[in-house]
Parts: sequence; structure tokens; C-alpha cells
Amino acid sequence: MRLTRKHLELYIFGIWALSVLFDPLQVLSRLPFEVFEPVGVLHFLPEAVRRLLLGETFLFALKAATLASLVWAMAGRAVWPAGLTASVLLTVYQGIVRGFGTINHDHLPMLYAVYLLSLFSLADEAVRRRDPGGFAARRADLDRLAWVSIPAFMLIAYSFLGAYRFVFGGPALFASDALKQWILRNAHREMYFVSWDPEAFLAAHPWVYTAVKTGFPAVTLVEFLAPLCLFVRPLRWVFLGVMIPFFFLNTLLMNIPFWQNFMSCLLVFAVPYVLEEPAR
Repeated sequence: MRLTRKHLELYIFGIWALSVLFDPLQVLSRLPFEVFEPVGVLHFLPEAVRRLLLGETFLFALKAATLASLVWAMAGRAVWPAGLTASVLLTVYQGIVRGFGTINHDHLPMLYAVYLLSLFSLADEAVRRRDPGGFAARRADLDRLAWVSIPAFMLIAYSFLGAYRFVFGGPALFASDALKQWILRNAHREMYFVSWDPEAFLAAHPWVYTAVKTGFPAVTLVEFLAPLCLFVRPLRWVFLGVMIPFFFLNTLLMNIPFWQNFMSCLLVFAVPYVLEEPAR
């Protein structure tokens, strides 16, 4: 089976659909408006409009419309208008969520992946109109480009994160107990696993934190070198072997699941296959 852009769209839009489906967006309406710090385009909206956006009715409608646009995009018909609609709605969606929290390296690269897919769909439409006879061949080239560019973008985002830790944190970051501070801070949030208490677990098994702290520089180095996974096959397996335990430890100890970004990075394993298979 030849991997096409349709498979990539199902994968990226599907990850977003699962994320939106199980995200209780409407509960944000219960938070005080004063703690909301608008980001992105929401910063330029009048306060009255922002209050309207944070109402329970609008948040529920936004979630439903965003989910519908993602399903529409996954259906494979009229992909470029569906992708553009999903891009706009997800931008508003993430602007609201990040206004109550932090801008992290999990959702933003995934948001950019939706932008890229929408741009590739627009490129399809432009090629179809200008060169209908050669569209099939050019579409195959665009498919390959999409399969390479999106994993590359995700891996570069990982690399920037690793570089940031090395440059702005330095040796002091890895020698400090910053990880323990994050664990203790997030232990008081609602956990993804019922009845799980990371603070009590670490108190009973202190060696676990020692192992996590010791491996933190290695994880950061693998993140920094992540773009090389596109070219070096053994490094892909090193990346997978390091990031899978890191993903589960992040979820268990720091209550920070970054499964969307992690799943998107797994696309790097399909890149060699896409590049080597003949166009049909």
C-alpha cells in the first residue's frame, strides 16, 4: 500500500479530533475572567468580545464546530476548505486554552502541522487548475514533500526545546532540582490516573527521581539531535527508545502528557518508505 497525503491527513486531523473530543473546553467558562491573558489574535479583540468567547455556550459551540471541521477534513472531500476551517477554529480554540495556561511545545507544533496540511491542499488546487494533465505526477511529489516536511517540523520543534535548555539552563539546570519542583507542583492538580500520587511514590522510591534526574541531560541531547532522525536510521530507534520512557514518566510524575506531539514525531519512521517507493 502506497502512503498518500490522505493517510497523513487522517493521522494529523485524527490526533486533533481525539484531543478535542475528550477536552472539557466549556469548563473554562467557570474560571474568573480576570485570570485570562489573551494570546495571539485574541489580544486585539475588545474585552466585550473576549467575554462572549469565554461563555459556556460559545465554548461548547466552538468545541462542536472544531470537531466537525476535523471530521470534515478527515472525510477527504473538499480538503482545503475543511483544512482552512479547522485551522481557524483550532487557532481560536488554542488561543482560549493558552490564555488560561501556558504556551507549550506540545500543541503549537501540532497546530502548525494543520496549517501545513491546509497549505498543501491549496497547492493541490492551484496545480489542478493550472496543469490538469500533469496533476497526478505533481500530486505524488507534493505528497512526498508533505510526508517529509511535517515530521521535520515536529523534530525541529523538539530540537529548539533541547537547545533552549542547553543555552538558557546550562549545567545549573541539570544540577538543580527543577524536575522535583515541577513534580511537586503538578502533583496537586487533577491526575490523569485515578488515585495516583507521584509525591508519595517518590517518597517511597527516591531512586526513581535520581534516575530521572540523571537521564534528563540525555533526554535533552536526544531532543536537540532529533532532526537527524530524518537522515540517520539508528538515531530514529534511539529517539524512540528514549522518548517512550520519557513520555510515560512525564505523564506519571509531572502530569504532563504530550502524546499529540510524540505521535506526530513517529511519522519519521514512514519518511524513508515514502521517499523510496515509486510514484504511481
